Amino acid sequence: MKAQIFLLGFIFIVCNTLCSHRNEERIRSDKINGMTLESPPKAIDSSKFDPLKDLNVNYVCIVPYAFSPKNNPSVVFNHKRQWWGEREEGVEELIKMARSRTMRVMLKPQVWMHQGWVGDFNLESPADWKLWEDAYRNYIVFYAEIAEANKVEIFCIGTEYKVVSSQRPDYWIGLIAEIRKIYSGELTYAANWDEYESISFWDKLDYIGINAYFPLSQKQNPERKELELVWQNISSRIELIHSKFQKPVLFTEFGYRSVDFAAGNQWELNGKTFNAELQEKAFRAFFNSPWKESWVAGGFIWKWEFEENAGGENNTKYTPQDKPALKAIREVYWAK
Repeated sequence: MKAQIFLLGFIFIVCNTLCSHRNEERIRSDKINGMTLESPPKAIDSSKFDPLKDLNVNYVCIVPYAFSPKNNPSVVFNHKRQWWGEREEGVEELIKMARSRTMRVMLKPQVWMHQGWVGDFNLESPADWKLWEDAYRNYIVFYAEIAEANKVEIFCIGTEYKVVSSQRPDYWIGLIAEIRKIYSGELTYAANWDEYESISFWDKLDYIGINAYFPLSQKQNPERKELELVWQNISSRIELIHSKFQKPVLFTEFGYRSVDFAAGNQWELNGKTFNAELQEKAFRAFFNSPWKESWVAGGFIWKWEFEENAGGENNTKYTPQDKPALKAIREVYWAK
């Protein structure tokens, strides 16, 4: 009898270990290998998605922008003067093109604020706040209905509203509840790198969304190992939020410009010298650090351009196209 009990216990431990390994492997193999798409000014052909398929991108992020004047309660969206990819017709066509290449979709309505950053957005009067809340709700519900009609897998309810997310959490909780009634997919919010720890409503969402533009080094051209060490500390902080809310982490945006100082303050890089080597090193440091964590669902690189001859030498934008960073991305996105 004792021998039988011992044998059953041994079998249980072995099976549990194997299941654990299989679960870890499932998490790794199911990573969201995402890419954020630029919003094309005019209609494009579905063949533009072929390079993304070759890169083993399995998710694309489509961004139908809205626009707000600085600290003004209006939210303008789906306007006839906006680019094709920012309007309803373009969004739905881009979703169809992604589907034709067997890619899944995150729809991420995002507000661009004239003469400022949306993270600083603030209003003074209750009347203005009511106007903004109604306007923003209309914008998000409009695209949530499109997401549901097109069976979009992930919907992002907001991006980098740092002041609003901390000062008006009840508004977001109510908005999430309303979206749940019309949209059956998964929800996230794209918090800025210095905002995610103050979000109180992660428990209402399916993913902890982070735009991962963390300053890693103020050096002109730091070494990869140095960046990885900094990422270890950042990852520990992110894991605390994951443990608190028991939600997987989704890097709703991550990426680096191909310039000197690209691993530093990414909002201060205009006019810097082209440096494709640092862009590649920064990507490799990211993939060697937080990306490997089992609690990371994946993420979306910022971003892919559709114009002819995008990227390449002396292109200092975020796109990795025709740059050494593309090799690093390819290796990870095709990894088993």
